Amino acid sequence: MAKLLRALLYKMNLPEEETESAVSKIKERKMSMLFENVTMDIQAERRGRARAEERLDAAIKKLDIAEKAFEIYKQVSRMQRRGCSEDEIQRALAEKFSLTEEEAKTECRKALEEYLED
Repeated sequence: MAKLLRALLYKMNLPEEETESAVSKIKERKMSMLFENVTMDIQAERRGRARAEERLDAAIKKLDIAEKAFEIYKQVSRMQRRGCSEDEIQRALAEKFSLTEEEAKTECRKALEEYLED
């Protein structure tokens, strides 16, 4: 029983001192004291992890959106400096970023407004 508990606690990455303390309680037959200071709630930990993963996923989505907007802005900026027309820019955006005509038009106008402000 002591070996089994030791293996489990090491696998759970419990510090060696705490692991050996728990194992010694089994060896000394002090089972009633074995879990006296245990405060871990596995279900709460899982819920916390699930919430953290949801926040991470949301942050990644926001980052992806911002990255795409930045790439569109760079493309518009480059094409604007080369003297491309708005229609050429919109077609390039639609092709490169898999946008519909309307989305490309909106993104192009938004980027041009920002570009002209700078």
